[in-house]
Amino acid sequence: MAGEQGEVNSMGIMKMDVNVVFFVLIIATVLSFAGFTAYYQSSFKNISNEYTAQLSELSQVTKDLTEKKAMLTQTSQDINLTRRKVEEKEGILEEFRSKNEKLEEERSLLKDELIQAKNTLAKTSSDLGVAQAQVAAQQIKIVNLESDVESYRSKRDACRAEAQRLGGNC
Repeated sequence: MAGEQGEVNSMGIMKMDVNVVFFVLIIATVLSFAGFTAYYQSSFKNISNEYTAQLSELSQVTKDLTEKKAMLTQTSQDINLTRRKVEEKEGILEEFRSKNEKLEEERSLLKDELIQAKNTLAKTSSDLGVAQAQVAAQQIKIVNLESDVESYRSKRDACRAEAQRLGGNC
């Protein structure tokens, strides 16, 4: 019995030691879980805070990008409007250039016609001068001829008067 009691005691001590070891292991496990939980909760909290901060930054960047996109869209619309206005003005300018070229051509033709008209006028003026000189010469001839006619009439009248006085015909 004494051997049995020593065995029972040693079994009881072993049972107790095993229970203590299990208890220590359970406490260690609980403390480990508590430590890991605290660590992961702290890590999760840090990650969550960092995520929230980055989400806030991302929201701000998204807002900035949206504003920039709106500004870019407005700028693009302004550029398109300006481009259309420039194209319209270029069309008007081209129309004016075309009209100007036509007017230059007409002006050139009119200049040529004016030069021809001046030349014709100069020739006509020269011909008129010649004709006026001829008319003046003819008028002098007419005056001389009228004077001769008067002279011959008076001679004829004198000859008739003399012939009548002498009793004849002339």
